[in-house]
Amino acid sequence: MLAKCLNQDPNILLLILMGSPVLQAEMKNSWAPRESDVAHFLTSISLAARVGERLNKIEYGSLHSVVRAAQDSFLSSYENQSKALGLNPLNLDLVSFLQLRQYLFEIIYAVNYLPRWLYAPVISLQQELGWDNG
Repeated sequence: MLAKCLNQDPNILLLILMGSPVLQAEMKNSWAPRESDVAHFLTSISLAARVGERLNKIEYGSLHSVVRAAQDSFLSSYENQSKALGLNPLNLDLVSFLQLRQYLFEIIYAVNYLPRWLYAPVISLQQELGWDNG
């Protein structure tokens, strides 16, 4: 997922998330389980935090508890809404796997097309795995 940050006002940061520009059209339009969308969104929360840390010149990873709270809140709300709609519960193991896959995709994408972005998925993955940034 590619993200653009637009900063028109010093108090407002707009983050626009877009699909991958490197996927073939048939892949962009293919079916995927809803766990895939959930994993991408959860990953995006973490990536946005890394950008926020960089822009605000705060230590990388310092927003980890905020990221976790936002991810947990989203998952809880999503599960509650899904249940109300009569959908089956999410496969959380699949969500975790797809998050890992998305972090790796973001790292590979950054290495090949946007090296200045590499810090975000690397640090986010380290945080996800509980590794120190050092």
